[in-house]
This record gives sequence, structure tokens and C-alpha cells, in this order.
Amino acid sequence: MKTHDNTALLAEQLAAALRDLQHDAGSPLEVAALAGLLSRSQQDSPALAEAIEWRDGESSSVLDDALSTLPADEAVELLTALTEDSTPEEKTDALFHIDELCAAAWWADAPTCMASAAQVSARLIRTFPEIWSELSPLATRILSAAAPASGDPALALWRAVEATRWASAPEPDSRVPAAEGARRKLGLRLVLSRGAVARDTRARAASGLPAAPKVEEVAAGKDWELVLTEESSQPIFRLSSSDVGLVFVVTRDGTEVSLSSGDAPGRWSCEAVAGAYRWKIDSETIECVIES
Repeated sequence: MKTHDNTALLAEQLAAALRDLQHDAGSPLEVAALAGLLSRSQQDSPALAEAIEWRDGESSSVLDDALSTLPADEAVELLTALTEDSTPEEKTDALFHIDELCAAAWWADAPTCMASAAQVSARLIRTFPEIWSELSPLATRILSAAAPASGDPALALWRAVEATRWASAPEPDSRVPAAEGARRKLGLRLVLSRGAVARDTRARAASGLPAAPKVEEVAAGKDWELVLTEESSQPIFRLSSSDVGLVFVVTRDGTEVSLSSGDAPGRWSCEAVAGAYRWKIDSETIECVIES
């Protein structure tokens, strides 16, 4: 398994895999996977430049042959076999395995090799969110620190895992939690505090990446979530949707607010300064107040 969250180590592993290829002992698929993962966070790595030269040179046919044997179905079967009783390590291994294959296919300019497998896996995760919800913080860290490119099939996979945090429960046809639905019917505004998402800077993920920022759900729809979280030590609203063409408008104290595009398609954000907010997302209207 590759080290997905350590840029320096990925570069070392890629350099070693390239050396192995020179001695006919390496794996073209290994090089493609490592290069794909590394390119998410460090475009100017010397090892990555060497890998690109290898990919675009006379070895391209070797990589094509390797992609033709991509174990996509086996990776999906491994994911399908997991249950709530599976350990976090088993779940992480299964996700990373598919992620590696997606990264390899994308980097080799053949993302369709893994498109179907990634879609099936994402659908499986959305169907059984209770199995994957404990890995939602991991998905948030990956999407924030080293997100797959828009054409990488792994993007849908990690976004599906991240969204399990907001999976609705009891009633399958309910689009919002019962308490949230009651608040809207009564016409009550949601009151939020900027301090609610203050990060404990002492906490760090075991992987070496910064701990995922605290997240407070504001509202959720069929294919979108609006949360209050933190970025660069500042509270922000973040809107995420599987529909990159989602229609939304937000005002603060009656003045329209512009949202910036996020670090991945279907993610938008704005600073959560004090004021009264009115969100119109798809057919929903959400009102909330941010207190200092």
C-alpha cells in the first residue's frame, strides 16, 4: 500500500520504483500509482518529472499493457466484503487500494479504466454510510490537502466517504433530520457561533496531516450539504454538492455574498462573519445567524 498522506515519502517511493524499473524489477503500475498520488500535492517533484519522461517515452506501451490488467473488479469486491464489524484499518486499506488504481489510471491518461469501479464503490458507500462514517474525517483531510483532480475517478470516491458524516438516519425518504425539519416549519432561524468550530491546534492526525477541522452541519439536501467549519484558522461556510451545477444564492444582512470555488469541483465557501444569513439552495431556503 502506498503512503497517501506524506509527500516526501511518496517522492522517495516513486524514485525507488523508477530505479527498480531500470533493473527490470519494478512494476509500471506501481510507478503510475505513485506518480498519480504525488501529482495531487507536488507538481514540481524531480521524481515526478522523471516518471513523466518515462511515461511519455518508449515505455508507454509497457504502461498500456499494465493498465489492461488493472484489478478493478477485485478492488470493488474487497470493498463490498466489508461490514460494520470490519476494522478501520481494513476499510482504509480497501479505500486506498481503489484510490491507488484510480490515481494510476488518471496519471496514465486512462481514467475510464477505473470510472465504473469508482462509481460502483461510491454508490456502495452512499448506500451503507454507517460502515464508512468513521473514515469521513480522513476523506476531508485528503480532499483538503491532496484532492484528486476533477478527471480522477477517485474524487467521487472520497466525496462519498466524506458525505457519510451527514448521512440521514431513520427514515429513508427524509431529506433532513427531524429537528431541522421542525425548525424550518416553525420558521425559526438557526443561531450559530463562530467559536463552535475553533480548532484544537494541538491535535494532529496520526498520519502526519493536520487534524480535520471541526464541522457543524447547518443544513443538508438530497445531494448537498452546508456546514460551518474552519479554514486557515477562520470560520467559513462550506457548501458541497455532487451536482457541480447546483444553483444557490446567499445574502448576509440583505447583501448578496460571493462564494469562492473550493479545492475540488462541487465545493464552495465564504467567510462566516457575524450577521444574518439567508441561503437559497436548489428549492430550499435556510436562515441562520452567526454570532461573534
